[in-house]
Amino acid sequence: GIFDNSIVHKIYEVYVLTYNSIKYFPKKDQYSLGIRLETMVLEILELTVLAKTKAGTSRMLLLNKIDVKLKLFKLFVRIAHDIKAMSQSRYISLEEKLLEIGRMLGGWIRKLNTKPADDTAGSS
Repeated sequence: GIFDNSIVHKIYEVYVLTYNSIKYFPKKDQYSLGIRLETMVLEILELTVLAKTKAGTSRMLLLNKIDVKLKLFKLFVRIAHDIKAMSQSRYISLEEKLLEIGRMLGGWIRKLNTKPADDTAGSS
């Protein structure tokens, strides 16, 4: 199933945590930064599921896009914390999950980079 790949499951957990955090944001931040965070994590989830269905160059392009979006998402989470929209404990929980996702994504990218260039079978 979709949760076989633990990175998808981790991103799903980040979505749930983000969604539940936004509920506690001040109203003005819910509709700006909150919506942005929710949209970004859904995009990351979508792109990750899509990357699982692709191979070779298509997969690599998606993984690089996920990497950039993940870095942006981390930055926005830090902003949410720094402006006091997100509690310290929620921030720490999210940060830990995001670090783990970053490591998993890095591993996936490295694995793809070490494969022969003519591999289009997408055996992973």
